[in-house]
Amino acid sequence: MNAQTNKALIIEFYSAFQKRDAKKMAQCYHEQIAFSDPAFGTLNGPEAALMWKMLCRSAKDLRLEYQILSVSDTNAKVRWEAFYTYGKNKRKVHNKVKAVLEFADDKIIRHKDNYSLWKWAAQTMGLNGIIIGGASFFKKRLQKQSREMLQRFLSKQENKQ
Repeated sequence: MNAQTNKALIIEFYSAFQKRDAKKMAQCYHEQIAFSDPAFGTLNGPEAALMWKMLCRSAKDLRLEYQILSVSDTNAKVRWEAFYTYGKNKRKVHNKVKAVLEFADDKIIRHKDNYSLWKWAAQTMGLNGIIIGGASFFKKRLQKQSREMLQRFLSKQENKQ
């Protein structure tokens, strides 16, 4: 793969994200994708695609902006920002994310999103998030809850078939 092909793949992925088209996003991923972020931890293979499907389905007012910072034959860095409403309290969130992508076989094989979990928690939980958002126990608990939510979503998908 060359840098130009990788850039086109990044544009395809994030343009699909802007449209909440999880199917198109998943098509940009290698079958051996390894995705990680602070909320979910590491997801491998179909779990990563399922996560985007779940998030895109629930993101009713998502607005996404992205900028490709660098791209080469093997990897890329992207800054993206998500604006959305979260939870039953309808809190406004502006999450600033730095992504590192690696490529193989004309697909994204590694995708690591990094952002301040403390800032995200402060926006989504208010004062409680400010107090506990930076703690390691909070991150572990959030990852456990996120994975459970993903498993419930998977069960619903399997029941529809």
